[in-house]
Amino acid sequence: MSDSGGLAPRFFEDVAVGERTRTGSLQVTREMIVEFARMYDPQPMHLDEGAARTTFFGMLVASGWQTLA
Repeated sequence: MSDSGGLAPRFFEDVAVGERTRTGSLQVTREMIVEFARMYDPQPMHLDEGAARTTFFGMLVASGWQTLA
């Protein structure tokens, strides 16, 4: 069993609707977006700023998979 920092493990059913949890933060850089996309989600809006400008987003955007991770 992994060390949870003294906290009891929680499961989906333990979370109440509207509950908020503060977590750490991470600043995602352009290089991180492109590197992740090359490996896992090679779509134009994740790889190429010029191509990304022609999409719904209008700019380079991180993969949903990267955001979720």
